[in-house]
Amino acid sequence: MSLAGAIADARKSATRLYINNFADKGRQNTIDLLLVSLMKHVGIKIMSNEYTSSRSVHFWVGTFNLNGRANGAAQDLSPWLCPELDRLHQQPEIVAVGFQEIVELSPLQIMSTDPDRRQEWELAVRKTLNGNARKHNSEEYVLLRSGQLVGAALLIFVKPSILGDIKNVEGSVRKTGMSGMAGNKGSVAIRMDYASTRLCFVTAHLAAGFANYEERNRDYRTINHGLRFQRNRSIEDHDTIIWLGDFNYRIGLSDDRVRRLIHAGDIDTLYQNDQVGRPLPPNPEALTESQLNLQMVAGLTFPFYSEARITFMPTYKYDNGTDNYDSSKGDNLRQMKYSTASLRFSDHRPVYAIFQCTISVVNESVKEGISREIYEKRRSEVGEITANSKGIENDDDDLIGYDAIAPGLPPASSDRRKWWLDNSK
Repeated sequence: MSLAGAIADARKSATRLYINNFADKGRQNTIDLLLVSLMKHVGIKIMSNEYTSSRSVHFWVGTFNLNGRANGAAQDLSPWLCPELDRLHQQPEIVAVGFQEIVELSPLQIMSTDPDRRQEWELAVRKTLNGNARKHNSEEYVLLRSGQLVGAALLIFVKPSILGDIKNVEGSVRKTGMSGMAGNKGSVAIRMDYASTRLCFVTAHLAAGFANYEERNRDYRTINHGLRFQRNRSIEDHDTIIWLGDFNYRIGLSDDRVRRLIHAGDIDTLYQNDQVGRPLPPNPEALTESQLNLQMVAGLTFPFYSEARITFMPTYKYDNGTDNYDSSKGDNLRQMKYSTASLRFSDHRPVYAIFQCTISVVNESVKEGISREIYEKRRSEVGEITANSKGIENDDDDLIGYDAIAPGLPPASSDRRKWWLDNSK
């Protein structure tokens, strides 16, 4: 092949690439439609204040390590589930209840999940909540969804009046025990869309042992990155996330000193030894006394989450059936209250919190109207451009040329010149 022929072939190839990808009328129309779609969504986002409103709702969130005790469901749970609160917080729209060690974590139990105990607690919680609702002449709660992973369980109760605003309810679990093979440790999560706000509740039971903070940090990362819902949604793919559970982080003081501080009622000193604002040591990763808040400050666990100041005594470890400590050797969310209840059948005490959450509400009919208006406006603009471009000379003519590349062959064709229809002209 001559040099001229090679140059001609290269020119033809480049020309065809340009025509096929950029100049073809069908493809250009597709690009125009995509631009319409893009402009539509950009416009809608800018105008979101025209169809979006907000309102405040309240969540009661509680967690309780049951220590495998089966008799607790028959006891009065109202000090925990229905504490004395102001009228605004007395009947929250959503109640999230997390349990750990709902069954005894025996070698046989940790490899499978028995739902009977969870169902027993579902009935007990619902009975307590609805008894209190009737007392306040309020509508009763319904169970939206529950989930269980061996000893960890999560129950979500809601008021029937908000069911119309809730959709896409899903649940998922993640094991962390024995490197992910056993369910003695792990998490249960339930997510939902409340109006246009994506909510996610996660209860977790992390690794035990005073010095095992690195394993607890690792459990958190495994759950946070490994737990998935449908469409591969992760925990972080939500607007509001609440973690509740037995995270097993400890106060970084000796047992004797902690007991003396508890006896003296010195909550401040106890808190300061696990305080978020406490200055970091030179190497916090190597300090066994560093627990939850210090690990949070170091960015080693629960980054970007916050926890309200603790104003109650440590909730572990008690002698069962007593108030005596063991004698053997978290921007649209505000935490309004953080406390505990004196239920004594477990060696743990239950904890609860009240949250106020700002929910985003989208008026879909108004949004659709704005979407249609932007679409029609952009469509008319694209249509005018297409109509006016028919008489414009196309640069394709200059790029392609119409001389035959070899004797006896017709010239190249284009959208405006077709040799087979134009008598080879």
